[in-house]
Amino acid sequence: MDKKLKQKILKFYKQEIINRPDESIIDFKYKYQIGYEAYEPEYNLNDEGKYEKLSPSPLSIAISKREKVPQNLLDACDRISWYLKHNMGEMTVVKVPVEETITFSICIQGYVDDTWDNSGIFIEIYSSEGELFGVMVISDIDNSSTWKWMNRPIQSFDFHSDAPSWSEKEEEEKIIFEQEQRESSLKRLKQLRRENTISKFDWG
Repeated sequence: MDKKLKQKILKFYKQEIINRPDESIIDFKYKYQIGYEAYEPEYNLNDEGKYEKLSPSPLSIAISKREKVPQNLLDACDRISWYLKHNMGEMTVVKVPVEETITFSICIQGYVDDTWDNSGIFIEIYSSEGELFGVMVISDIDNSSTWKWMNRPIQSFDFHSDAPSWSEKEEEEKIIFEQEQRESSLKRLKQLRRENTISKFDWG
């Protein structure tokens, strides 16, 4: 897809999220919604007390019966359903025309209460051919300057409460991510120590 058109689409989505009517992203473009599902972990266990990794998931089956959608979008629904079986939350799928182009987005809202701390807002955007346009993990809904688009799908380690990986590839990427996080933390710690040393020196 044309790079300028892609940027226009991402800009449209960002502005629409900023203009949302409330804190949640679940009612985002409500009239364009083609699928919705909520997940409460204790109600998703099978008879053996385990979560089933379903592909296709009930949500992707329901959507495919009503709409002609790209397989990548359905696969993403299966993946995110797996995460939300472990991390309490809800997701909605919308079909939105932008710049005369059909786009699909998966909007995820984590829950927070006394026993669950999986707050967060997430969105994945796809073209009608299944190309991933962009992904955003929103940690501060009221500060759009901190929002950054990513070129990879949402993964288990993006949630506050970690879920099992969806695939072996993701497990490998999780190890790399955790290593990068440790290196970043060590780098920041060294910088703070250096700044503290300089500050002490300046003050005598």
